[in-house]
Amino acid sequence: MLNLQKHLLSTSIAVALLLGGALAAGAGLSALARPSDYDQRLHSLEDRLKVLKRAERGAASGRTYQKTTLCHGDLHEASDTLHRRLVAATAAAGSKLQDSFVAVGVPGKNTPDLTPLQFTLQATGSYQALGSTLGELARSQPEIFVERAEMSSQLTEMTLKIKGQVLCWTGA
Repeated sequence: MLNLQKHLLSTSIAVALLLGGALAAGAGLSALARPSDYDQRLHSLEDRLKVLKRAERGAASGRTYQKTTLCHGDLHEASDTLHRRLVAATAAAGSKLQDSFVAVGVPGKNTPDLTPLQFTLQATGSYQALGSTLGELARSQPEIFVERAEMSSQLTEMTLKIKGQVLCWTGA
């Protein structure tokens, strides 16, 4: 009986040491994962958010977009404009548009003031042309958020498939 108690005690101590070591390792890794300029970056983002909120309050119509921007006005017109921009980006880069689709999405539960314009794009061309297409899309305003990008090689050309969205602020 005495022997069994020694084993239970030593096993309990070993388990406690392992748990303590795991907690210490987790705390250390968490500290390492935090960027050194985290507080500065957070402060900068908060300042930008304040500027955006002031600009929204100052807009007479409640809209923060100028009349020439994609998200100003009716979102169905914006989806047509986005489609034309996708077509123009592929043409400007020298690739061939195979398929594209743009639709007004549904705002998320946690982001009711952001309405996505969701799109898919499929283009073919040389590696350089498709790389240029990606560059054209990367420079577009408002920013395109890519959910999935796939590039595959055929015998004579490459195919680029992109699924993404543009977020439009629709809050009043």
